[in-house]
Amino acid sequence: MSNQTGPTSFSGKLASCMNNLRHGSTAKSLFLASENPEDFFKLLANFFEQYQPSFDHDAALVARAVHDHWILLRRERTADTFEKALHDRKPDPAKWLASELHEMHLFDRYKTEAARAANRSLKNLQIMQKMARDEQKWQLHLAKQKETFAPDLECWQQQADKQEEPVPSEPAVKQTVYIGLENGRARHYETTPTNTQLRLRLLPTDQITRVYNFVGGVPPKYEHLITPDAYRNGSSTSVQKIYTFEEWNNLVATE
Repeated sequence: MSNQTGPTSFSGKLASCMNNLRHGSTAKSLFLASENPEDFFKLLANFFEQYQPSFDHDAALVARAVHDHWILLRRERTADTFEKALHDRKPDPAKWLASELHEMHLFDRYKTEAARAANRSLKNLQIMQKMARDEQKWQLHLAKQKETFAPDLECWQQQADKQEEPVPSEPAVKQTVYIGLENGRARHYETTPTNTQLRLRLLPTDQITRVYNFVGGVPPKYEHLITPDAYRNGSSTSVQKIYTFEEWNNLVATE
């Protein structure tokens, strides 16, 4: 049996790159939903303009330094946000719990690890500068590095598009009414929940979905709910209508 290596298609890798993402301190994704990829590419262009690598190996060192610096900025933001929130909740550090101090220690450790990685990358760039030649090929390498980060950008964009998709709002409350037609007049058999029960639960901002189930035909009082081409006089007819709280309240007052 062959070993499982995960998704191999481009779309599969994009879908999986956000898996198991918990918080920014240990995230492996290049872009988080709260981050702007343009800031990263501005940093990338700045580093390439400053160090102007002439060879593939040098370009990779610059890209590595940008990546490490980006992660360091993220870790610093995360640690600062956590500590500020903790101070806002408990201004007196003497009242902090051991678990909260442990969390601060973890964030500091993540930040320290990222700082060490960023410092190593900067030292590599300093060595590279000493050995660099005068050839100006850094623009080409910048374009190549942008291409390598394109999947991460597309992954981030997919996540951003999903978050921006409008979620259809549905009425929070539903009421089912069974109405019969006897001798040409309407007769209410059952209302679930009852109007009294429902009124106790409703807020003025609520919407109510009312499902009318007509048995033996549709009484004239309710014919306006049925479209002209609907079947009005059969053994059963069902129709659904959405009301605002005010509309529903006015309706049940006449029943």
